[in-house]
Amino acid sequence: MMNLKIPILSAWDNINAETLLRDHFHLGKKARHTLRMSHDVQLNNEQLTDWRRPLHAGDLLVLPLLEKAVVTSADRPIDIVYEDDFILVANKPANLKTHPNDSSEIDSCQQRVQAYLNATGQSGASASPVHRLDEATSGLLLFAKNAIALAAFSYQLEQRTIHRHYLAITDNIWKGPANFTIRKPISSDRHHPNKRRVSPGGQTAVTHVAILARHQAQNNTLLECRLDTGRTHQIRVHLSDAGFPIIGDSLYGGSNRAARLLLHAKQLETYHPFLDNTLKWEQPPDDSFRLKKA
Repeated sequence: MMNLKIPILSAWDNINAETLLRDHFHLGKKARHTLRMSHDVQLNNEQLTDWRRPLHAGDLLVLPLLEKAVVTSADRPIDIVYEDDFILVANKPANLKTHPNDSSEIDSCQQRVQAYLNATGQSGASASPVHRLDEATSGLLLFAKNAIALAAFSYQLEQRTIHRHYLAITDNIWKGPANFTIRKPISSDRHHPNKRRVSPGGQTAVTHVAILARHQAQNNTLLECRLDTGRTHQIRVHLSDAGFPIIGDSLYGGSNRAARLLLHAKQLETYHPFLDNTLKWEQPPDDSFRLKKA
């Protein structure tokens, strides 16, 4: 059984373990009860019997982790951008799913990360994506390494304190302002089960756009998008609806001038509740992020 060691920070001084897990890490009631009933929680190398006992800066809280196994893929490489005891940030290549959709699928970013964890002596950890990227999209993807971290960072996602920035190259020249926001709700397309569309009755969707370059000769626009919400295909739907489909996006009307979808998650920023600070990562796209040679 793997344990999670949590050094108590000064920001948590004088609160108890129950409050820490509930209010700071947002762990559910059932999971907190399971931890209490395990009798395996330790504080400073002693069993924690009184969950009302105040914690102090410099204490060490140790929690048992009973993680569900993730079926791993064959030994395929994955680029790890950042890792600590709680989370991991991977650079997902294009045309790789974030996670498998059923047990017959043996290769996804989640499975590659799990294989990496197993190979580095962390077989007790469980790779769980906090958010997702479309299969065709490349870039930064945040994974929790255990259920406690997953609860904490899922809360950050719900509170919109995980900030995601994307690069995209679209067909056509954007002639409007250099910075603008698209606020159009998105729903599923009843005529195409794999598509989404702008719809007044859909879910709220907000995409902030900044124009980085206009390439007149190639009739395309390089832009950066920042998400307030994370709807399926959100950037692709919003840009296509505006008349600027992403190059390589045949589903939403983009041209085939690239060998892949030209959408890349370039920057990820989040508050880290276990470290009580904010972390930011940046990852440029690889050489596949380009137009086909004429």
